[in-house]
Amino acid sequence: MSSEQDLQQAEAPPEQAPRRSTFRRVASWIAVVWFCCFLIVFNFILFMTTDIEQNGAPPVWVILFFIIGGWVWLASAYWIYDKLFRMAEARWPAAKGIRAILSPLLKSLLLHHHHH
Repeated sequence: MSSEQDLQQAEAPPEQAPRRSTFRRVASWIAVVWFCCFLIVFNFILFMTTDIEQNGAPPVWVILFFIIGGWVWLASAYWIYDKLFRMAEARWPAAKGIRAILSPLLKSLLLHHHHH
């Protein structure tokens, strides 16, 4: 009897593993699509909602879309960068050294201020 229960437990696939991988796969696609399409979508919305002949400003919701969408775009860019380096580190150990060099360089580019 115990061998039958062990056999049934061994054949039953774990329920959480496919959900997590499906969620991560969908999240990956959303991040990549957002990264690639955000600026195009924003420019299209800006073009469609701004009256150029009247020298009108874009609506407030377009500006909020740009601000919030820009932050999401930066987060997706960092997430893609992190994911790519994790994959590279798993296959090529020297990628850890490259990442150690690039990370401070990227931080200094983002946080660099010009003082005149």
